[in-house]
Amino acid sequence: MTISSVSSGTDVTTTTAQNTSSSSISNIDYMLLLATELQYQDPTDPMDTDKLTEQTTMFSQLDELVSIGDQLESMEESLSNKVEPVSYLGREVTVQGDAMRLEDGTSSDVTVHLESAAESVIIDIYDASGNIVSMQNWGKMSAGSQSLEWDGTLLNGEKAADGTYTVKVRATNASGQDVASTTTINDTVVSVSNGPNGAEMTLKSGVAVNYTDIISVSLGEEKA
Repeated sequence: MTISSVSSGTDVTTTTAQNTSSSSISNIDYMLLLATELQYQDPTDPMDTDKLTEQTTMFSQLDELVSIGDQLESMEESLSNKVEPVSYLGREVTVQGDAMRLEDGTSSDVTVHLESAAESVIIDIYDASGNIVSMQNWGKMSAGSQSLEWDGTLLNGEKAADGTYTVKVRATNASGQDVASTTTINDTVVSVSNGPNGAEMTLKSGVAVNYTDIISVSLGEEKA
């Protein structure tokens, strides 16, 4: 009876070990294996106490090393998320948006993108109060991208004051249906801060954008 019991215990231990060999062993798994081995050990040949202590100590140290490794990886990722956005300070980035900055009669770079050809494309420029201050009639435009240039001339012929303006696109096809459009802006990053959704960057136009919204960044000289 005793021999049969020991043999059965060995089978249980082996099966349990095989089931866990394909993945990492947690603390609970280890303790279950140890308890099972102690329960079904041969009374005539019990487990060596020193060996048991050595195995337990080694497992504990390994578990601590894994935990430290996870913490270091988390710290590295956190530092990367903070350092990389800061490196964009003073550089020109491209983001999706409709804010155009006017300075000394020169507007910041704005690009209009059409998903399909349009029979009529009209660009409306609004001031901070929401009033249309300028309008450009581009006429027909193929699908694709085209740069917007504005020298600050208002509808009344006067020059607009320096500041930030909003660009809106009205595009329709030959059937009078709206054509989908987007605008992207190129502007300089002047500050970086922590926002609710991660790193936020403030552009020279005063617009705040999320770090993940950046389409591209200039690798040239930093701009003042």
